[in-house]
Amino acid sequence: MNIKRIKISILISFFILGIVFPVGESKSIFESSLGIIISFIAGIAYPYIAQGDLLLGNYQIERPRWSDKLNIKNPLIFAHMLEYFLFFGGVGLLIGELIQSQSANFLGLCFISAGFGIKSRIYWILDEKHPFSG
Repeated sequence: MNIKRIKISILISFFILGIVFPVGESKSIFESSLGIIISFIAGIAYPYIAQGDLLLGNYQIERPRWSDKLNIKNPLIFAHMLEYFLFFGGVGLLIGELIQSQSANFLGLCFISAGFGIKSRIYWILDEKHPFSG
């Protein structure tokens, strides 16, 4: 089976599980914004740790592609996959909670924020234009 199809089927299953079984709860505005900020910072820190590992071993930095297999030599591939899993899982949780109780899911928002943090850090590592700049 093609690696793209495997990744897509896993992403779809994360999304559907998030819709069908939304875990988490609604929080106040302050707690939600604090959790979202912390998740974004944690998302930024994860690929930074992977980049620090590059200095210690025989690793390489290449732009991750969707068709890449998991490879220990390129830690950004795993970060790229984790970014999409967090984003799709978070969107699924958010939609599932909106359908069931018409409120925002705290865990879903944190997952989405961490996914965007990882995406931002990958862009910074690769010295590309930052996705949130105009």
